[in-house]
Formats: sequence, C-alpha cells, structure tokens
Amino acid sequence: MKKTTYINSQKFRSSIHAGFVALSLAIIPWGNLGFAQENVEMEVDLANMEESPQAHFGAPEELVNHLVIAVARADKEALEILFGDKWTDLIPSDGLDPEAADKFLSAWAMSNTLIPEDQTTRTLAVGANGWTFPVPIVLTEEGWGFDTDAGIDEVRSRQIGRNELSVMQALLAYRDAQFEYSSMDRDGDGVVEYAQKVLSSPGAKDGLYWETEEGSDDLSPLGPLFAEGGPDEGTYLGYRYRILTSQGESADGGAQDYVVDGNMTGGFALIAWPAEYDVTGVKSFIINQEGTIYESDLGPDGEAIAGEIGGFNPDESWSPVPVAFTDIDAL
Repeated sequence: MKKTTYINSQKFRSSIHAGFVALSLAIIPWGNLGFAQENVEMEVDLANMEESPQAHFGAPEELVNHLVIAVARADKEALEILFGDKWTDLIPSDGLDPEAADKFLSAWAMSNTLIPEDQTTRTLAVGANGWTFPVPIVLTEEGWGFDTDAGIDEVRSRQIGRNELSVMQALLAYRDAQFEYSSMDRDGDGVVEYAQKVLSSPGAKDGLYWETEEGSDDLSPLGPLFAEGGPDEGTYLGYRYRILTSQGESADGGAQDYVVDGNMTGGFALIAWPAEYDVTGVKSFIINQEGTIYESDLGPDGEAIAGEIGGFNPDESWSPVPVAFTDIDAL
C-alpha cells in the first residue's frame, strides 16, 4: 500500500548541522530551482517502512530533487522521510540553519551533478567548486536512498578535519604570539623572555593575553578566544593544550630546559590533543619556536599520554606536517 506524503510548503527557515551542509546557497526564486510552488508529492511505500523507515526512489535524481525541495521548504517531516530515524544525527531537531541552507540551494542552482562512485553509489556535487554532499546515495533492493550511517561518519570525519586544520593554525598563532611577547620586557623584571602561560595574572602582563581598556593600543599578543579556551583554561577548537617548558634529545639542539633562573628564555613549545578522541579530533600536535608542526595519533588514551609528555621531543612517533596541510584555506 502506498501513501502520498506532501512536503509542507513553508517559509525558509533552516538549520543544517555543522557538517550536513557546511556549504552555501542564497535564497533564490522558486523558478530558478526548476520546481513549481505547489506542493510536491513524495511517494512512500508504507509496506516496507517498518524494515526500512526511509524513502527510496526509482532514480537518484528523484531523491536529490526531493532533498532540494525539503531543504528549500525547511520541511523536517520530509527530511526525516529522506534520511530515516537517524536524521537528527545530521540535522538539529529544531530545524535547519537558514544561512547554510541558502548556501546549499545557491550552489545547487549554480551547478549540480551526480558522480558515479560505482554501479550502486552516487555522490551529489554542487557549486562551482564541486562541493560534495556528505551523505552518499546508494542503490538497494528498495531503490535509491541515502546511506545515512555513512553520511554520519563522513560528517564526523569532515568536522575532525576542520578541527585539526584550525588547531594547527592556533599553534602557529601561539608561536607568533610568543615572538611578539618576547620583543620587549613585558613584565618589567629586566629580562626579555617568552611567556610561560597564556592568561596573565590580574593587572599583570606575564601571559600572552591580558585585558585592555577599549581604545587602548596596548594589545596583548593573543586574543581572548584562544586565551579563554587555551592551555590555562580548557578546550578550544575541540582540543586541549599544554605549554611545554623543555625539549628532549630528538629536538634540534638536544635536551634542554627552556626556563633559566625562572625565566623562559631558551625557547617555547606547545602540545595539543583531542578533547574527545575520534569525535573532536584524531591527531595530536606539537610545535616549538622553530615552527615545524609534528603530528601523532596517540589513540584513545591520548589525554593520559599527553599528560606524561614532559617536553618537546619529536621522535620517530611524531611526523612533520607538510606546510601545505596547515593552510586554513583548505577547509
């Protein structure tokens, strides 16, 4: 038995999850989408709904057309039909993000194609740069439908990739901030040194960030966002951080302390590891004043392993990250 479900026609309001449509599209006239404004019917075979609680179609193009309409109309009921009972792992239950949905629709209107991965799998690519939709389209006995489980994994992988690139940029920003900090005697002790912490003590400038009055030119080397979630405080960009005050035998120059007579003048280093392994990140990273970022997969016990790392020591368990991979523009 078949029942026709109507995708509700309503005003654009949306909210696609961080990886579901981390792409882009501007609200465009219905005519440009190639669909009429009246309700569009979605045929759902209710006989198979208990075994497969999501819609399948005779051709992947039909599935994509219904996706575009559902996103344009911010129709949560239709999205649930398309993605099944795990749809809220892709899309927040309170709806779609309008800006993300608009970007997706604009990119789709500009260019859209179905890339054949094999005889039973298609990937939707949209926009001038061919951004690929994270949820693959697969052919099963029921027809063409979204592989929601694979899409959830892909969304997580993309988010991890974005986090890791952003964290590497944060490490480079930390390095720049240390050099700026050491350009003068910041704490008035007569020694030009590197900062041993990120947040300065109240009323002092013994860290890379200090509060300044509005309009003041006395800006700190680091901004408040990194300071509030950085090495002294907690989580930033899905990672935790710790300043290292020494280096080991595998570092250029051999083992040495960076701190001499209470002042960190010999160098500086930082380690970053995922706050939740395989959720917010996979790789851990280290950097020192020389600027090369090294990465290593410390595994699920990374928190404990990172806590035992006493200094910057890029041995064979760490690999240098190619400079191109630290480019935030790759996101």
